[in-house]
Amino acid sequence: PISNYVNTLLDKSGVLGQIQVINPGIHDRHYNPDITKNNLAHLLKRDISNNTVLLTSGRLVRRKGHAWFITNVLPKLPSTFLYLIAGNGPEANNIKEAITREKMSSRVILLGRVSETDLKILYNTVDAFIQPNIKIAGDVEGFGLVLLEAALSNRLVFAANVDGIPDAIKNGQNGYLVPSGNARAWIKTLSAIRPSSDARTYTLSH
Repeated sequence: PISNYVNTLLDKSGVLGQIQVINPGIHDRHYNPDITKNNLAHLLKRDISNNTVLLTSGRLVRRKGHAWFITNVLPKLPSTFLYLIAGNGPEANNIKEAITREKMSSRVILLGRVSETDLKILYNTVDAFIQPNIKIAGDVEGFGLVLLEAALSNRLVFAANVDGIPDAIKNGQNGYLVPSGNARAWIKTLSAIRPSSDARTYTLSH
């Protein structure tokens, strides 16, 4: 199993034999401190000098919590918060509906699938990477490689404390764990966003 949480599911499935949790490794291929906010502004084709920019990347599925975040958290954050979503997937229409319903079209940008070059710009320039996963029966977040990609890029990482995510993100070391589905906790945590710690060093060594 790739995380301690997935290990607990093996018992329920009746798997027998010796079991050893092996967390996935990751390639250090995105970090580039020479990339600046000007590169991000050019990519987005807008002035972001007064924005706090949040990013989520990966497949758009319900458990990732994009629509939940847009509905329950983003409207309560300062209007300067800008949320970027990179990726494609079956949840795209629900995310678009949430954007329309909450009148967040000026504060959420759906980037679709992005190139490796653009992903590198995003990882090295956003103020924080978020993954506000929610609990979905039968659909588990086994680990969370994109969280480590962001941490290796020395971004602030905020992730839901659910499923296999705590195997990837150690609270206060290479990111911060926030209670899943707790809008008040997410609002409080992101409203007090702090300067980046050295998430990269911890992630490299672990």
